[in-house]
Amino acid sequence: MPTASAIIAGQPERKAADRVLLRLPMPPSSNAVWAHRQGGGVRLSDRYRRWLTDAGWRINQQRPGRIAGGYVLTLWLPAVSRLDQDNAIAGVSDILQSFGIIGNDRDAEETHLHWHGSSNDLIAELRPFVGLSRVQRPCAASEAA
Repeated sequence: MPTASAIIAGQPERKAADRVLLRLPMPPSSNAVWAHRQGGGVRLSDRYRRWLTDAGWRINQQRPGRIAGGYVLTLWLPAVSRLDQDNAIAGVSDILQSFGIIGNDRDAEETHLHWHGSSNDLIAELRPFVGLSRVQRPCAASEAA
């Protein structure tokens, strides 16, 4: 089976979309992305590499479009998962960027996390962000303090 990097290398330009919906395997915890090398240093863990390859195949099968610019990411995690919700964000965001579905994971304007009982898959929904830019947006929490 080809590696995730080999899958990524063959990516065509994706068409712009108003919504992208993906069904992906659950990523390992963000705490399990790195493994220590003998003699020092770190590398991607075998578990994370396997997930990248599996998720990459699933992305290619679904043929998603891309979201240009700021976006809203909603993740629906399977209720049977023992993963903390926030530990799923980094891996999913990284692979979305690697496969050209988003330009940069820094462009996330909002992230929503939910549980679901429908399957063992993670469901990722992306939509373009509509609203005030980051520099124009007030912080409602600071006004209440």
